[in-house]
Amino acid sequence: MKLSVVFLLLLSNILFYISVTAHGASECEPDGDIEFICGIMNAEDIIAIPGSDFVIASGRISDSAGSIYAINKNSYESREVFPKNALASNFNTSFSASCPGQASTFQPHGVSYRVGTNGAHTLYVVGHGEREAIEIFELNTETPWPTLRWIGCIIAPDSVFRFNSVTSLPDGAVAATDFNRAGGFVWEWNMGKGWSVVPGSEMAGANGLVSSPSGEWLYIAEYFEKNIVKLSRGQRQPKVERVNVGYMVDNIRWADDDSLFLAGHDRECPEGGGCTNTDVTVILRAQSESLSITPVLTWSGRDFFPVSTVAIEVDDEVWLGGIRGTDRIVRHPK
Repeated sequence: MKLSVVFLLLLSNILFYISVTAHGASECEPDGDIEFICGIMNAEDIIAIPGSDFVIASGRISDSAGSIYAINKNSYESREVFPKNALASNFNTSFSASCPGQASTFQPHGVSYRVGTNGAHTLYVVGHGEREAIEIFELNTETPWPTLRWIGCIIAPDSVFRFNSVTSLPDGAVAATDFNRAGGFVWEWNMGKGWSVVPGSEMAGANGLVSSPSGEWLYIAEYFEKNIVKLSRGQRQPKVERVNVGYMVDNIRWADDDSLFLAGHDRECPEGGGCTNTDVTVILRAQSESLSITPVLTWSGRDFFPVSTVAIEVDDEVWLGGIRGTDRIVRHPK
């Protein structure tokens, strides 16, 4: 009898653990040919990790808290990897001496990675809450489920209104956008030199951001002006190209053919007034050389997924992350 009770208790604990750490692929019913991956709260940004089966998503539950998720792109299962299931921190002060240690909690926002070897990478996450910073993690994708270990942070300059997106750059550098309508910038951080403004990057609401693989060019979403901006980096006289795409662009992601995926919001934000909410997100493709624009798909909001903030290619699908109460990732056919 005692053995039976112990076995049942052990089994119930195992089932509970599985239920709160991983979400099965069959929890959401398809909507026609559109399918979903549930259990991921407000995935503002998503990014596929090269050489692995996993996509990383940043989720939010409040202005100062949230989770980071891993999603298997083959089985469509997901698992929270931070703060739940995270490995013990290993504070590395070499990133930034001003980092006071691990935050008790933060809201994850934009994400980027630096590719390492043997499945060991670096993950950069914009964090809001008790501090404005780039939080840094060791990301291991060689384990059955990816693991995250917090290893440091880079505190934002005092003048930053609110970091939005982050991208890794060559030589250990990173860049981040300041989403300030009154005059935001792209900031670059270099080890030993700290933060500096990227010349030519002042704009109204710097939002999404990616770097070219060489680090020669930055691609920036100038949200309130509905522009995509191509900005040279490391030149005394910066080269700036702007193209108006007709939508307020949130996140930018590289596509499989070296073009760019843009998540554009069909809304207006008049000067001195609030922005209209949008139920329509238009996913656009921009050519990285010419910035020529072509439409990919249009997402009409549902109650459970009102707006998308990011789009990525995953095999023969386009995956959408979103906010405003979403509890899932959208798997949209190409």
